[in-house]
Amino acid sequence: MDRKKEKRRNEILKAAEKLFFSKGYDGVSLDSIAREVDLGRSTLYLYFENKEDIFFAIVFRGSVIFNILVKSGVDKGEKATEKLMGFKDAYQRFSEDYPHYFQAINHFLSGRFDFHDRSVAEQEENFRNSMKEYYDEFKMDLEDGKLVSDIPVPWLSSVEYMNEILDLRGEILNLLRDSIKLAINEGTIRSDVDPTELIALLMIIMNGLDNMPPDIKNMLEINGVSTEQFSEDIWNYVMRMIL
Repeated sequence: MDRKKEKRRNEILKAAEKLFFSKGYDGVSLDSIAREVDLGRSTLYLYFENKEDIFFAIVFRGSVIFNILVKSGVDKGEKATEKLMGFKDAYQRFSEDYPHYFQAINHFLSGRFDFHDRSVAEQEENFRNSMKEYYDEFKMDLEDGKLVSDIPVPWLSSVEYMNEILDLRGEILNLLRDSIKLAINEGTIRSDVDPTELIALLMIIMNGLDNMPPDIKNMLEINGVSTEQFSEDIWNYVMRMIL
């Protein structure tokens, strides 16, 4: 029975992803998701609390992928500047290989949802342990080439999804901060660079590159500058500023 429920829940998530990715958050309703999986709307409530709960589960899945890619990219670098380059490459890979999850995360962070509801209480130790096991299994499945849509998402409340998504993002920001501080200690980045401001700048730049207005993209193309070349040039500009 548990396996059957898990299978049905994943079918709902697959259908919801298809709709959210093609129509956007506001273009999807619980009724449209129910029709996509041929279920009654009341049956959906056996698996998810509301539309927001379903969307957060999808954003959570994308956040885990992003977290895995960035950690892997940063860990490959020996020197601090190589770790920062690993972050940049991982960010680009995520936006190119998983564009729909990238867009979903951006919508999650757009201010549409109220993060003030986030619980600041410490999670129970057994919950944290179970989540660590889940992340480890997800990483193995992803590295083994398993389809992302076939990797289950844990049964969490909306607040718990929000906590995990923001915690995963916090891990990335801390990883970046550690790499920048290491580069300053190594003497490869100027000592007067503020790590927090640099993190903010890098995140804004990387996100902006993947949300470039069409007129700017067209201007670059007309002048023979590809998106890939522009991305490399911008990174080089930043590196020249801080090295």
